[in-house]
Amino acid sequence: MLSATVTRCSADTTAIPSVTPSPLRFPSLPHRVRFRALSGNFSAYPVYGRSESLSEGDGEAAEGDADPMGSSDVHISRMDALNPDYRSPRGFNGLPKAGRELLVDGTVLLYHLSRSQNFRECLWTVTLPSRFEDGTPFGTDDYKRFLRGWADFIRWVMEELGRDLARQELPNRWLYVIEPQEDRWRRDGVLAPHLHAVIPNRWLPNKRNPEKDKGFENSGYWALTTEDLDDIIHRCAARVMGKPVDCRSAGNVDAMHNLGKVGQYISKFNKIGQYFSKGSAIMGELQQSQWSNYIPANWYGSDKETRRQVRASVETYELGEGSLAQIAIALDELNTQHEAQTGKPLYANLHTHWVNPDGTTVPHGEPPPDDAFPVALTGRVNHLSDIDIGAGLLQALELHRVAVPIETPDDS
Repeated sequence: MLSATVTRCSADTTAIPSVTPSPLRFPSLPHRVRFRALSGNFSAYPVYGRSESLSEGDGEAAEGDADPMGSSDVHISRMDALNPDYRSPRGFNGLPKAGRELLVDGTVLLYHLSRSQNFRECLWTVTLPSRFEDGTPFGTDDYKRFLRGWADFIRWVMEELGRDLARQELPNRWLYVIEPQEDRWRRDGVLAPHLHAVIPNRWLPNKRNPEKDKGFENSGYWALTTEDLDDIIHRCAARVMGKPVDCRSAGNVDAMHNLGKVGQYISKFNKIGQYFSKGSAIMGELQQSQWSNYIPANWYGSDKETRRQVRASVETYELGEGSLAQIAIALDELNTQHEAQTGKPLYANLHTHWVNPDGTTVPHGEPPPDDAFPVALTGRVNHLSDIDIGAGLLQALELHRVAVPIETPDDS
């Protein structure tokens, strides 16, 4: 079989370079790129007909696993193959594509807003409490009671956060993801989810820190202190449980000072997203356990304006007629040039997605069968600071100008 070698440069050290199948297996069609201008994630795919792109099934394959984690009013539901009339409960399948995109792109958006509106982007982690204020530990029924009120708890927390933000003259902008908390599940056998929220805050250099300052000293403190945020958790948890709950270790606040720190938290969200991937051990165990009726119906959310801006930031580029093989070759060449100039590749996690004739996707890392067909190529700009460069080069790409090297078969 004729084949062409394409190096897949990636910042992900787990990525395995491979040899792409023959370019002859990639049909020549009009192609376009869906580019997420905030995070630099993109997908390139063929356009069938005048305005159609991919079918619903191919759309899932097009996004694949290249996107880390998207909009709070969108939920996944899957049909049971053995019982088509049964639909999985909301939340059973975790984060939809829109949820993953909202978390990643929204985190970058709030970072840029923090620079222009003079606040700091912070990660607020909320741990589900494990005991009442009188020291009585939660039993199984207590955890289940909390989980029955989980949706109300999250809504009350974000409403109270909005009021506190307004009092501190901070914008009411936020997003969150809920983590199943594998460690607590393995250790205690209970479903005790965590909340990770990206919120605005402001450092006040003349504010007194009650834990550090003595006498007349003021070393500075947050406008929204850890104590303020713990009070929110305490009030909302008590409303759910009907009596005071011990929330002394429930909250933690960590500032994202620069794009590097933002990238670290995007990686953290990506790790959380792995809990919801197909074949995830913890989600499968929860679905088969006594906790299946207590799985949260929604795993993420944001304020309306952040959601709107994330959606509006997605751009589409027409690439002309060609093939996914030509796109891979062009991006590999751009990576080579950029790495020669800067010492780092411009694009990372480049991956071609294949679908079998029965509609199932070919697993990442496995060679595509001869009867599989390519549906998309995904990747991302390697560094957030290079997004404008990466987007401009993608937009200028003209497929008909990309030469396809074809190796001749060895003489037998």
